[in-house]
Amino acid sequence: MIEKLTSSGTENKIEEKENESQASIKRCLNLNWIPRQGATEDNLVSNTYQTGSYWCVKSEEILDGAFIFKILIEHIGDTPDWRHQAGITIFDKEGKHYKDGCFFLSSGIFQVPFEGANSSTLYPQKWKTGDEILIKRDTDGYLWFGLNNEFDMVKHDKLEGTVRITMGFQNINFTLIEKFRMINLEVLN
Repeated sequence: MIEKLTSSGTENKIEEKENESQASIKRCLNLNWIPRQGATEDNLVSNTYQTGSYWCVKSEEILDGAFIFKILIEHIGDTPDWRHQAGITIFDKEGKHYKDGCFFLSSGIFQVPFEGANSSTLYPQKWKTGDEILIKRDTDGYLWFGLNNEFDMVKHDKLEGTVRITMGFQNINFTLIEKFRMINLEVLN
């Protein structure tokens, strides 16, 4: 049996899958963001935090090895661009998030790890309300990014080490409340 933590709203539940060995069960994973007043509530983050130009939230869970996670876009503006980022950062870095990891931007652009610069790799669509952002690190350390299903994920750079899930924002329009909810996090063998 393998355990997977899923969420709808603030209620977390454990789903059980039969026919898996007990050795494959890693642990129950935490879907919450590190609390940031005005921006987070358990597994929900919104862009109501108003300080500076760039800011981010990081997961409470620290990950090492292969994993996959999903973030539901509960609400996003009609013209997503580079102002929203979802990805991973090295867990003990406290600098600028966009230079401490690798991100998938709401415009469909991918960032070059540890540079903050955009790569030439593009996802074929921009984020929209109702989409699920998927980010996976495989057993070889390669990152995969996608929307809504694992079949259309795009392979990106290799990024090994201990990381946190991170969402970054650039505040431009404080009147539009955008919401993102972490809904799934699994450790892969």
